[in-house]
Amino acid sequence: MSPREAGLGPVGHATANPFSGGDDRPRLVVATRSAAKLRELAELLDVPRAILMSLDDAGVPPDLDVPEEGRTFAANARTKARAYARLTGLPTL
Repeated sequence: MSPREAGLGPVGHATANPFSGGDDRPRLVVATRSAAKLRELAELLDVPRAILMSLDDAGVPPDLDVPEEGRTFAANARTKARAYARLTGLPTL
């Protein structure tokens, strides 16, 4: 299912972070559903002032697919990061 088919559009940036759970550190979505990849990136990036979140943590529906129509890995990664950022209202890698 595409973002458009799911009826999802930009949610904007709220003044209070709906994902904060009482923790005021900024959130950064990592475009993965793999807990292992998220842990590995958290260790590599070492960003104690931010909380890394998976697509599942950010509430992205599991059947939502962002098409990979770019000619390169980088182009597809950019497309996915932008789409998930629009969907969640949060910066996305």
